[in-house]
Amino acid sequence: MAVFTALVLTVLSLVGGASAGEPRVRQRDPAVFFWYHFRTAILAENVQLLRDTTRFPFETTAADGSVTRHSRGSFSKIFRELLEAPSGTKGKTMRDLIAGKEDLSEKERTALKNEEIRIGCFRIATKKETCLFVGADLGTGTVAEKKAPSPAKELPPAPTDPTPVPLASTPVVRPPKAAEAEVPVPAEEAVEEEPPLENLARSEPETTAVVPASPIKLVKKSKPKPEEPRKDLSFRFYWNDFRKAALDNEVETIKSLTRFAFETKGPLEGDKTKKYVVREFDLLWPRLLEADPHAWGPLRDSMKEMIARREEPSVEEMATEQTGQIQVGVFIFRKIRDRWFFTRAILPE
Repeated sequence: MAVFTALVLTVLSLVGGASAGEPRVRQRDPAVFFWYHFRTAILAENVQLLRDTTRFPFETTAADGSVTRHSRGSFSKIFRELLEAPSGTKGKTMRDLIAGKEDLSEKERTALKNEEIRIGCFRIATKKETCLFVGADLGTGTVAEKKAPSPAKELPPAPTDPTPVPLASTPVVRPPKAAEAEVPVPAEEAVEEEPPLENLARSEPETTAVVPASPIKLVKKSKPKPEEPRKDLSFRFYWNDFRKAALDNEVETIKSLTRFAFETKGPLEGDKTKKYVVREFDLLWPRLLEADPHAWGPLRDSMKEMIARREEPSVEEMATEQTGQIQVGVFIFRKIRDRWFFTRAILPE
């Protein structure tokens, strides 16, 4: 028996020693995943992305307690009303409340695992291990808390005259007809006598000068030039190409979207900068995908997982687009000559 016990302890120690050095990876928290996409959709006012985090039929509750269910197709009609719904805080809409709330608290995440929670007038619940936007209470009226317009003062009725005066009729002057449009000759003027009939035959026929019509010049309208295809320089379009290539591990496409020499640098100011040419990028790329993006606290993450979640850049990331530089996780992108490139990664040695 003692030999058997010793053998079991030996096996357990070997198994424990083999896995002691491996980092423990927690499963992805569905509440954190939901809140990132939900908040991004609200701040970017992206109806399609918000639909993906919503359970249908979606329910809204009015002031009288009546519940209306909305399908996926009719959801866009109430999207603006949801953004402008009152948050319960004076002067703030639901969009304002969500903009100032970057993450769910630990208490909210714990409660969301077992029950429905409320944030402002929004209701969120977990269905089959997936967090979804399930309803909103819109019974508190409009957000703006505007004062109702004061009723217009009634003006006293205008005095009526018991004896209305008929309007004088104005004679209508019509233009004379062609036969009547002759100008009368004053009596004082001498009237020239008409020649006798026999003299009319001898008189020379009266000729009328015909003015040749000026030639009409046909002006050909020039055809409008076809518009050149619009060159969209937005980072969102670049990100779509970069994200697809990263998830498909198309290294050659990533190279075409990268500026060389590519740079890596540690997070500290004194860390050295390393440069890589094109032929060295193949070995560097797997390390870049496994780099930690410094996401939500104790959760271990990688840039590949972050890119898979990040269908569109967040509002905070897009806020620096005008500066010509955007950082997503530990990846840095720069705009060079009207084109976006992957230029640097924060990669500790």
